[in-house]
Amino acid sequence: MRLAAALALACALAVSPAQAKPRVASINVCADQLVLALADDDQIVSLSVSATSPAASFYAERARALGRPLVRADAEDALFLRPDLVLTGAWEHSTRAALGRFGVRAEGFDDPVTLDDVAAQFRRAGELLEQPERAERAVAELAAARDRARAHPAAGERVALYYTGGYTYGTGTLMDAILAELGAVNIAAANGVVGVGRLDLESLVVDRPTRILSDDSIAGRAPRVDTQLLRHPAFRRALPGAAPMGFPLRYWICGASAAAALDFLGPRLR
Repeated sequence: MRLAAALALACALAVSPAQAKPRVASINVCADQLVLALADDDQIVSLSVSATSPAASFYAERARALGRPLVRADAEDALFLRPDLVLTGAWEHSTRAALGRFGVRAEGFDDPVTLDDVAAQFRRAGELLEQPERAERAVAELAAARDRARAHPAAGERVALYYTGGYTYGTGTLMDAILAELGAVNIAAANGVVGVGRLDLESLVVDRPTRILSDDSIAGRAPRVDTQLLRHPAFRRALPGAAPMGFPLRYWICGASAAAALDFLGPRLR
């Protein structure tokens, strides 16, 4: 009996490494979101330094509860933790190259610009993490949120995205895709802004948006004159029905929270 038990244990130990899902280190806040949405707890080796920030990370609460090391976007921190896989953002080319020289697989994720891109990223991350069923559930949740958005469109809403520093998001951004899915007009895109750009207050007054989306949590920590002007009495008199409405960064900075962004913003625009 002892010999049989020992052989069974030896066999279990022999096959478990092959069956184990890859241990993953994330060094980018948007890669964090995919990992936190799809991976098992014991797969997650580390997360980025922004993972526990409630302003930037939709899954900040889960990240804090996990208590994993928070690492910078460089190869040294990731190598120290000996992961099987490292997920990065679009711009960490040199980090991925360095990790590859040490035999560590590193995969980068571009910023999604459409909701179809988001679904594709879930599927790709699910394949890398060996979590295809969980990825398909996330894709289904996104599809359901899109159906809800289309069923009750925010018709006639002209929306200005206006964040700290006067930054806005035009054609070719996830924010523009979210507004389009909701049936709203993005004033920045209508004014020819492509990608991230600036929207001056004069344009806001001339284009007369029905809604202005901003993020009080960021503006409060880093006040800027061009953001605070949205609360100036003269501006409010010019656009009496367009008081700024909070749309926090954590909902839309990364694709993994796109379903939540649609459900958060849709009822507030209708």
